[in-house]
Amino acid sequence: MIKILLSLVFLSLAQLVHSNKDETPHIIVGRDYSGLYYVNTTFGTPGQEQQLRVDMSQPYTWVVSGEIYPQCNKLNSGCLTGSLYYPLESTTSHEQDNGEYVRLQFLDLISINGTKYNDNMNFTNAVIESNGSTYEKNNTMWNEQDGWLSINKTSFIVANETGSLVQGSLGLAGPINDPASDPQSSLNFDESYYFLSHLKNDGVIESSSYSLWVNNDTDDDINQLLTNDNIGRLLLGAVDPKYYEGELVSFQAIPFKDEQSGFLSYGYPIVPMSKISITNNNNEALNLTDSNFLQPVFLHSRYLYSYLPLSVIIQVAIQTNAVYVQSLDRWLVACEIGDLGSNIEFEFGNLTIGVPTVDFLGATNNVNTNSSLHFTNGKEACYLKMYPNYATSFSVLGKSFIKNAYIVHDIESGQIAMAQAAFPSNVEKASNSSAAKKIQSSTIPYAITNNVTHQLTMSNSLAKVSSDLLDKYTATIRSDGEIFTGRSFYDTSRTSTIESHTPTSTAEEQTSTKQNSKTGTSTAAASRTKPVLTTFSQKDDNPWLFPLAFALVGLFGLSLSL
Repeated sequence: MIKILLSLVFLSLAQLVHSNKDETPHIIVGRDYSGLYYVNTTFGTPGQEQQLRVDMSQPYTWVVSGEIYPQCNKLNSGCLTGSLYYPLESTTSHEQDNGEYVRLQFLDLISINGTKYNDNMNFTNAVIESNGSTYEKNNTMWNEQDGWLSINKTSFIVANETGSLVQGSLGLAGPINDPASDPQSSLNFDESYYFLSHLKNDGVIESSSYSLWVNNDTDDDINQLLTNDNIGRLLLGAVDPKYYEGELVSFQAIPFKDEQSGFLSYGYPIVPMSKISITNNNNEALNLTDSNFLQPVFLHSRYLYSYLPLSVIIQVAIQTNAVYVQSLDRWLVACEIGDLGSNIEFEFGNLTIGVPTVDFLGATNNVNTNSSLHFTNGKEACYLKMYPNYATSFSVLGKSFIKNAYIVHDIESGQIAMAQAAFPSNVEKASNSSAAKKIQSSTIPYAITNNVTHQLTMSNSLAKVSSDLLDKYTATIRSDGEIFTGRSFYDTSRTSTIESHTPTSTAEEQTSTKQNSKTGTSTAAASRTKPVLTTFSQKDDNPWLFPLAFALVGLFGLSLSL
């Protein structure tokens, strides 16, 4: 009997040790007023509050400098809140490389200039969703019960020039191999500049990796966005099946080729996209791409918009009755399309991830005039959050997609895994039954292999097209607020005027746009001009639908001849 009891005790202890071994910190993710995702941190001693964007596309952590404010950039200034970092306010701050000034332009067109620093970093919203634990090793310490994760002597960039960027970045991508822009190259940054590598070297995680779930973001962009400090989780070095539905499918990350140097970078989250379709609430589907469609696509958590082939956007416009207004450089669609239960589905070989159409809609509301664009039938107009991929020189799936996908990236093995993100209610139900596992030995737990066999490479060398490609859809806004093109299918108006403006990829984060251009790759537009999804076709409300469809076909035919 005693032997049996001792055996049970040893078994329980073994299970406890195993449980603690699998524990990794999860960082709570929030969403700010612009709709972008962030994590709460502090830098320095005493801690200066910082909201860092969750950035899957950049490898480095950086903050916005406050050095130009001498009243704050000094010891005991008390300037501990806001979005600026004051090096002289921190007793643990150390300038690196003799103050060498670095100039970085990243693949997503975001650029910063600044100086390298080393200081203490603290995540103020960290959890472990199993047994509470305290962990301390080398320069990293976390405490689940108090909800913090500290990383001492971490390296980052203090940016003095950021364009219009007002918040820093938590970089989650892998090393950049870009000798054509040597200061940007990872050859000039040791592992202390890589957040995930720092955690691995301190023994917190076993591989430089993470997974991301942000589907607790239940608000859509049609309504006014409010900040929400708990819309998801950033799991450090781990996978938890409660955060996804269906199969978790893994891919080898597609390399990005720098056209100037010919060098390849493997640290970006780039995967093969094989099909795009649209479905209605009766599960009727329409393929928006050709049968041989296959291209690399960049997963980007800092872009509010997605950048897709022009042919795909034209097909989406036809099916949703969207119209293009040149003065706004936007496609406009009735906001009510988001209430019809339709989805845009993205396929990646043997994986399909559905995105509700409403997540691709944005409000036209002008906060200064408290008014929105409206069609002449009184229906409110929304922006379609898609742009042609010639604006970025490659295809990008932005926030709308990221919200609906569970994404895993193992930097060391170059593997990316994705699945349909679980709904918050299902996550809650599975909280006591799922088992989070660490990513280790170049293996993503629970993942199956994709069936895409083609070898792809992404680059920013796309063919140019004429700037007058969208002239058929040029519209003007009259002084009385009516949008006019001389064609009935553009007959829209608004309750009061709205200021036209140039759209940006990242809310308030205006970035430069490359001049490279490309049309879409589909060649079967003519056979799909008539909307087959009856829930999208409302003839009484949209008398301009079929003229628009034929005009779009004319546009697409022109694009193929260029």
